[in-house]
Amino acid sequence: MAAYNGTARRPARTVYVLDVSGSMAGERLDALRQALDTLTSGTLLADEQITLIPFSSSPGTPATFDLSAAQPQRARVRIRAFAETLTARARPPSMTRWPRPTG
Repeated sequence: MAAYNGTARRPARTVYVLDVSGSMAGERLDALRQALDTLTSGTLLADEQITLIPFSSSPGTPATFDLSAAQPQRARVRIRAFAETLTARARPPSMTRWPRPTG
């Protein structure tokens, strides 16, 4: 098992798409933040890479966090700080209704 957690293990790369649409306002966004906090509270292995992509009507800017063997806590703190910046975004008015049929 030690070999798996050491040099024989390939670094993990995980991507999470985070729903920050208007429907996530309030308790749902708080729950998302709590989920990210729980994610970073667990056992994360060194050399793991986590990418978070906020998504509303289109993808936001991805944020990638590298967990180093020397300082894994640094990435955890950055992920939690990123979670605090998430805000629910309303859809543009053009996307709030289905288009009317023509003809």
